[in-house]
Amino acid sequence: MDASGAATMRKSMFVIGLLVLSLVFIGQAQAGMRNQGDMRPYGGYCRGPKWGWYGAGKNVRTTDEVRVLVNEYFKGTDMTVGEIIDREYFFEVQVLDASGEEVLDILVIDKRNCRIRSKY
Repeated sequence: MDASGAATMRKSMFVIGLLVLSLVFIGQAQAGMRNQGDMRPYGGYCRGPKWGWYGAGKNVRTTDEVRVLVNEYFKGTDMTVGEIIDREYFFEVQVLDASGEEVLDILVIDKRNCRIRSKY
């Protein structure tokens, strides 16, 4: 390999090294931001000691437990809980408006970890 080829290879390795370090730095910065303040991405879920209702790591087994959980989740809003359907691995929960007449959303709540997500 001649001198110009060696110089090109060194430059390429330098650029690759900078890219790897940049990716590591960005990953560390994002990890640090996840645990600051009361950030609530994904409907109340945060990693760390201050988990919200979404992904709280609990088991739910009955429709009564689900009703309490969803009522607590929507506390302070005009939404109410409608019909709850017990499926094999999850519950389907109708979220109604304040009058209880219009279905605003249907939630899916995992029985094993209590994660809440919209069916839509």
